[in-house]
Amino acid sequence: MQANWASIILDYNIRAEIQLDPMPDAVRTYPASAGTVVLPMTPANNWTATIMFCGGSNVTTPQWSDPTFIAIQQTAATSCVKITPDVSPSYEHDDPLPDGRTMANLILLPDGTIFCTNGAKFGKLCSLFVGHFHVIPSL
Repeated sequence: MQANWASIILDYNIRAEIQLDPMPDAVRTYPASAGTVVLPMTPANNWTATIMFCGGSNVTTPQWSDPTFIAIQQTAATSCVKITPDVSPSYEHDDPLPDGRTMANLILLPDGTIFCTNGAKFGKLCSLFVGHFHVIPSL
């Protein structure tokens, strides 16, 4: 689970929270959402899940309640990170997006390419606070 910069695993079998490292570079949860995709789980990686996050928004916690904060002026992040929580609590950086995006959709194609579509260059999730929509997808 994620909230703002924090990440945990909630293990309901043992009724415990397992802390993961903080999310690097940007907030990737609502309303500053990143595009996410689960990378292929195969026999070669022992069916282990790796989750990739791309984009989002670099908003500090105090900014959300600051009356001078203007969400539509907040630039979207370009960074991509991935985590394999069953193996390590740490995030790894991956290739960045060509342009910053918030609210993108990532789609895993059959050849392993990740197709990035939709999103915005500025703002957060809410049609009143988004600027400069992306209309050109990225691979």
